[in-house]
Amino acid sequence: KSQEKNDLAKNLNEVNNFNKLLFDKITNILNENKFPITIGGDHSIAIASALASNNYHKNIGIIWIDAHTDYNTFDTTITGNLHGLPLAAINGYKTTDLTKHLTNNYINPQNTVIVGARSIDELELVNLKKNNVTVFTTEDIKKEGINSIMKKAFDIAGNNTEGIHISYDLDYIDPIDAPGVSVPEENGIDIQTAIDTMEYIKHNKHLIKSLDLVEYNPK
Repeated sequence: KSQEKNDLAKNLNEVNNFNKLLFDKITNILNENKFPITIGGDHSIAIASALASNNYHKNIGIIWIDAHTDYNTFDTTITGNLHGLPLAAINGYKTTDLTKHLTNNYINPQNTVIVGARSIDELELVNLKKNNVTVFTTEDIKKEGINSIMKKAFDIAGNNTEGIHISYDLDYIDPIDAPGVSVPEENGIDIQTAIDTMEYIKHNKHLIKSLDLVEYNPK
C-alpha cells in the first residue's frame, strides 16, 4: 500500500483490479434482473458499481450522498487518495486511468447531484462548477429539510434518464453518531435525518436501479 506523500495516484493498480472484478460482478447481477446493493469500503468502489449500472441501463443519473464531493482529478488532488476522485471518474472528467478498463459510458454531470456536502477542496469546487454538478450542502438540508432537498435531487438525477444510482457514504452522518468512517467531518446530519433520507429513497425505489452504502467499518 502506497504511503508516499508525493504519490498522487495511490494504489491505482490495486483499485483498478478490484473495480474490474466488482464491475463484472454488478453486471452479472443486473443481467440476472436482480437489484445490486454494494456495501463496503471507501468510495472508490462506486466507480465500478455506478458505471456498471449506467453501462447496463445506458443512461442513468446519480445521487451522491456524502460529506465530500469526491470530484478531484489527478491534477487537483492534494493527497493522491483515490477515494477523492470517484465522482469525477463516474462523470468521465479527467480521470480515465480509473475507468478505461471498465467502460467509456459515463453518467452525465447534469444528472449528477451531491447531497450533504460540507468539505470541498478549493480546486475541487472549480471542477464541480465547470461541470455544472448540483451540490446541496448539510446547511441546505438543515435550512430546507431533507424531503425538499431529496425531491430536488431526484428531479435532477431523473431528468430524461432511465433511472438513478444512489451512492450513500456514511460520513454524511455526524461522526458523533457514525464514527466508523475513514474521513469523519463534523457538523453532519443527525440520525433522524439519515433515517428520513433512506425513507425517501425507499418510497422512490421504483426509480432506483442500484445502490451503494460505503465507508461502512464494522470496527
